[in-house]
This record gives sequence, structure tokens and C-alpha cells, in this order.
Amino acid sequence: MSSRKKLDDKSYFLLLILVAGSAINHSKIVEYILYIIGALILINIQLAVAKKYTDNLREEAMKGWAEKLSQGWLPTVPPPGYKTITYNGKRIHVPDPETSFLMKKAFEMYLDSSHSISSVAVELDKLGLRTRKGRPYAKSHRWI
Repeated sequence: MSSRKKLDDKSYFLLLILVAGSAINHSKIVEYILYIIGALILINIQLAVAKKYTDNLREEAMKGWAEKLSQGWLPTVPPPGYKTITYNGKRIHVPDPETSFLMKKAFEMYLDSSHSISSVAVELDKLGLRTRKGRPYAKSHRWI
């Protein structure tokens, strides 16, 4: 139970003192407190079950990715300069003959000290290399 939702000892004893000193029906207050505590327990059980489910789902997804990687194929969108083909029933990434030379040129330009990441992105735009959505690459793209 989180500390925000549970009654700490001081609050509980203050509530008991208030109840003992008042003319309010004590059994109704006790019933209400038990109802609140029961509701909080149920909420915490539901949260624990949901967390277990999401943790297990993530773990199973990661196992699937690891298995696919161990079999030699990448379960993602191919990086620039590659395309996806089906080989022996598996989808694998291979160099794309139409764009792989542009990627090679991009890395060569980047290794040259006269080019920055921004200038490489501008040159790739001039050469016609675009993202899958047809946009020019920017220096913020993770592969540049």
C-alpha cells in the first residue's frame, strides 16, 4: 500500500480519539474504514497483477527478439542502404543495390575531415537519398 493511501499510526489514533469523543455511530465509522481499507487492498492487488503481466509481456517480447537475432535475422525495419528479403523462410536485411553506394559515400564523407554531420545530410539530400517517408535525412537521425 502506498504511503499516500494508508492511514499512518498518528492519523489512525487521532481518528479513534475523534470517534470515541463523538456521538456518531461508531460501527458505521468502523464499517467505512474497513470498506476503504478493503478497496485499497483490491486496488493494490490489481496493480500488482497488471505489473506482473506487463513485466512478463516485455520479457517474452525480448526473448522473441533474442531468438530471431540468434537465427540471423533482424526483426526491425532495415537501416538506410538495406532492404528486407525473404531467405529460407526468414526475413533478413541485405544491402540494397540502389542505395547502398550512397550510404557508403555518406560514411566516406563523414570520415573526411572537411564534412560535418550537417553537411553529410545536405549532400545526401542532393544525391536523392530520402527516408522511408520521403523526407530528407537530418543531422538528428540516429544513423548519421
